[in-house]
Amino acid sequence: MALLIDTSLLIAAERGDPELLDSFDHEETALSPVTISELMYGVHASSPSQRILREIFADRIVGSMEVVPIDEAAARAHAQLVTSLAQVGQSIGLHDSWIAASALTRGYGVATLDIKHFSRVPGLRVVSPS
Repeated sequence: MALLIDTSLLIAAERGDPELLDSFDHEETALSPVTISELMYGVHASSPSQRILREIFADRIVGSMEVVPIDEAAARAHAQLVTSLAQVGQSIGLHDSWIAASALTRGYGVATLDIKHFSRVPGLRVVSPS
């Protein structure tokens, strides 16, 4: 089974804990375009002295994993997910909901440090580093 890697893990790896990503060597890993956007936001929002290092890190990560596109199935799943979570007062934010919907439509899990948000999604396998 494959995993979409959430931004929380990548940020922790960038900040000095790269072994976190090694926890998932036994599974195929991929990225959502949303995760790439979040990484690149960090690049553009950082100081000039940090920007180059963050961009190198982001480019290395993006170049090392498959990027799973957001397609019609994911868009439909996203709409249903956001609606159903809102109805029970359990929203997880638009970025996380896009990642979750993309994972669900492909039968992927999500690898994250943000267990609280992603565990609200019915049927989603949520994995944290061991």
